[in-house]
Parts: sequence; structure tokens; C-alpha cells
Amino acid sequence: PDYELSLWIGGDIKDPISRSTLLQDCIKQFTKVDILINNAGRGHYEAWEKTSLEDIKELFQVNFISMIAITQLFIPELIKTKGTVVNISSIAGNIAVPCMGLYCSTKYAVNAFSDSLRIELKPRGVKVLNMIVGRINTGFSTHALGQIKPPSTPGAGRPEILAEKLYNACMKEKKEIIYPAWYIFFIIFVKLFPWIYE
Repeated sequence: PDYELSLWIGGDIKDPISRSTLLQDCIKQFTKVDILINNAGRGHYEAWEKTSLEDIKELFQVNFISMIAITQLFIPELIKTKGTVVNISSIAGNIAVPCMGLYCSTKYAVNAFSDSLRIELKPRGVKVLNMIVGRINTGFSTHALGQIKPPSTPGAGRPEILAEKLYNACMKEKKEIIYPAWYIFFIIFVKLFPWIYE
């Protein structure tokens, strides 16, 4: 057909009722679930010594715990369709960044979640794609927690290209991709020469 069918549902990813409503409405509208893209997240820019326990709880709730909760909710439906889980992680989940330690911690956790979930779900036909994302032109940092202003980072990616990369990776059943691609060299550099990076 030459039309697009879409459904927009507002809610709070941290709220169990909102998560359950989302699943029910998706099934009602589309009859099945082929893919779950866990893209909710928030940034944090602050030194550890000044990071509050409230911010720690908030960031782990949004970036990690809620991701697990909604994935658990959707797994039975994804098993039926041999579908795909996409977890949006970050370069900060591969490299420890000063004054972003809390955010890094949540994304390191997302990477571990993706890799272990992939092994668990593979026998049941569900794929798991972990997307390692660098800075994207979305205004993400403007809604971050913490008192430090994030630094300007060159080479930011475009959201429409990220979406295209995600789609292609799903079609090819890839396990992990990095976008923008130049971050691959940055990760390798930090791993090989940590004393220079530090």
C-alpha cells in the first residue's frame, strides 16, 4: 500500500502502567510486534563527587531499568514473530568519559544487557541489535542532568542517517553497529593508548 500506518502514544517509560498500555495499544492497532527499539534515554554531565544519589537513581531508571522492564514485557510477542530488539547505547558505553561517569555507567550496563540478552533469545529466534551511537544532532544534551555544560563535539551524525543505518542493520541481522563510523577509530585509539587519552 502507498500509505503509512502510525500510532503515537504518550506516556512515561518509567511507569509500569504506561509500558503495559503501550504494548496493549500496539497489539490492538497492528495485531503483532516485529521490533522493539529502546531509544528512551537521558544524559548527565557532572563530576562524580558532585553527583547526587537522586540523579543516579533517575538516570539508571530511565536509561537501564526501564529498558529491561519494557523488553521483558515485549519478549513474548517478539518470540511469536521472531522479531528484533534494538537497544540504543552510546560510545560512552565503551569509553569512560570524565564528568560523564554516571551516563557512561548506564550505557556500559546497556551493552552488557544487549550481549547477554542476545545469547538468551537466539534459540527462540529473536535478534538483538546493540547500536553504539556517538553525538547526533537531536538536541539530546540540552535536556541532560548535571551542572556542567557539555563540550562541543565535531562530526555529529544526522538522525535520518542513523535511522537508515538501524534499518539496514536489522535487515542484515547484525549484532552491533557504530554510528558515526569515525568513532570506531576513537575507541581503538583509547583502548591501545589509554595513557595518552587519560
